[in-house]
Amino acid sequence: MIQTITIGYNNWTLNHLIQALILNLLIIVGIYAFRGFEYDKSSNINTCLISFLAGTITGVLISLIPILILFNPRLSQEMFMTTIITSIIINPIIYSLSMKAMIKQIPVKRYLIIGKQEEIEPIFKEIEDKSMLKVKAYVYMNPTI
Repeated sequence: MIQTITIGYNNWTLNHLIQALILNLLIIVGIYAFRGFEYDKSSNINTCLISFLAGTITGVLISLIPILILFNPRLSQEMFMTTIITSIIINPIIYSLSMKAMIKQIPVKRYLIIGKQEEIEPIFKEIEDKSMLKVKAYVYMNPTI
């Protein structure tokens, strides 16, 4: 006997839950593959939307292979579309806003840099950029003077 769970208007069987799990896991892998979860890209809403869109499309297309081959009955079109729309529109907005809020909470750290400024400054500028301006040079100190 197959156990069913009613959620809203849908009756869920173990078969449906496994399909939903496959669909959502492959969407997450797709988003990860398109670098949707990288913190320096996720604070920009446009980049985040593009990564989530490409990752979602890829994940859905790949998930159709096992779902179409292995499962009957399949998830409804309504469930597929709800998952896709949520993943493409709502999730990147929530993710981007939460990353901005978390980055804002990180305190700025300032460092005394010992060395020639003209040699070290380009390297430290890259560190500043990668740290989203949360690491800054306080002052450069030349030890040869």
